[in-house]
Amino acid sequence: MAKPFKKFLDHYNAYFEKVYRYIFFRVGRNKELAEDMTSEIFLKALEKYGDFDHNRPFAVWIYRIAHNHLVDFYKKVKFEMMDIEEVANEIRAKGNLVDELETRLNSGSVTEVLEDLPRLQKEVIVMKYVNDLTNPEIAEILDTNEAHVRVLHHRALQWLKTRLSFVTV
Repeated sequence: MAKPFKKFLDHYNAYFEKVYRYIFFRVGRNKELAEDMTSEIFLKALEKYGDFDHNRPFAVWIYRIAHNHLVDFYKKVKFEMMDIEEVANEIRAKGNLVDELETRLNSGSVTEVLEDLPRLQKEVIVMKYVNDLTNPEIAEILDTNEAHVRVLHHRALQWLKTRLSFVTV
């Protein structure tokens, strides 16, 4: 087995489930579609692996491919299929911001509040709390700068604070 392919296989094993989970939440919990899209993403990555800059994080590169694949998908289907209830459940499982929300709200309220977030703010919350990505990684995936990601994150938290006065920002 050639060394580059072995390295790619290591990345595949490390990131397949993470990319699958990212896709799964963005396509309305459609398991088959998420599996197909994740396979397509890794096929694209394998085809372009020779162009990958190994001085940069693989996570950023693969999530960028996944993000672009989703953009192409949304252009084809003309609607966004994000199941925000599942995102809320995943955030709760991570024990972050929603822990505080959950002590005072039922799941439906959290879901409703997250549903009201603007698309990019929702993307940042999902990438940060569901996929455990850093601001620099999110910025690269969204093709923006880190300051913009911080602003989006801050605005999302402000939105939650406005909607739910007990949230500590």
